[in-house]
Amino acid sequence: MYAKYFNYFAYLAIILVIIYFIIVFSNKNLQTNIQYVTLSLLFIVVAVGIVTRIYKYYASRYSEKVARTLVRFPIEIVASLFVFFAIGKIAYDTLSAKDAADKIDRNKLSDYTHTVVVGQWEGDSMHVRELDDQYKRIFSYSVGNDGKFLSKEQWDRLNLNVPHVTYEGNEVGWHYAARMIQEKVNIVRMNNLEKKYRLNNEEDLKKTTTGKFGGWFTGFRMWMQDPIVRNVWEQYKYRHVNPEYSAWIEYFVVQPIDKDPEFWKKHRINWDRDMKTFLPSYKPKPKDL
Repeated sequence: MYAKYFNYFAYLAIILVIIYFIIVFSNKNLQTNIQYVTLSLLFIVVAVGIVTRIYKYYASRYSEKVARTLVRFPIEIVASLFVFFAIGKIAYDTLSAKDAADKIDRNKLSDYTHTVVVGQWEGDSMHVRELDDQYKRIFSYSVGNDGKFLSKEQWDRLNLNVPHVTYEGNEVGWHYAARMIQEKVNIVRMNNLEKKYRLNNEEDLKKTTTGKFGGWFTGFRMWMQDPIVRNVWEQYKYRHVNPEYSAWIEYFVVQPIDKDPEFWKKHRINWDRDMKTFLPSYKPKPKDL
């Protein structure tokens, strides 16, 4: 009597089995949990059995039409929910895969530029003095000075309140600074810092000394405080990443130390203060050393 309607129960069983396998195979921990596997299979059997019993009860007491309606409704709801969550999972997996691919691309690009720029362009020029003239011509083009680094007169017109440093006589320090500047690009890129810390966002600026990347930002600012590094950056920034990156460095690294002559003193005092919140027994150093 009920045979022609039992296909609904089969559909329910199939849906439950599919959901079960999705859950199990998407979690490696569950694959090794025999108890969970057993209980899940038991749940499927019990669920199908309960639905079958409900169908028989309403079919015998009322009619097969009523019983069929009662059985089809939850099955269709479950099927609809399954489709809804399946679509959502596909969308989530797609976005996650894109983020993972972007991260891999960023890491590969950082590794490549580290090898080429840090290891070869700057590394070779640092140790082979015969390359000096060619190096100066190539790396000064981006600043628009006809193949020469800025003279003292040109540098002073920038009004940076930073001493002018020439390449001649400071070759090793110049290459060392250029390597650091490229490594800074790699650190920002690998950690996606330009997304975590948004340009022109005061709250993000405040977090640069208290967040988990506070040490990196402090290091960036320490380097940029050095006259040789600053001379290199101001002439090399026109070839690093893009204008937005240069603006990001200006906002988070350069401006904080340029605008406040007592930046480093305040940095130490604030760091000591924050340390004490984590370690009450810590005794901060005197404000004036």
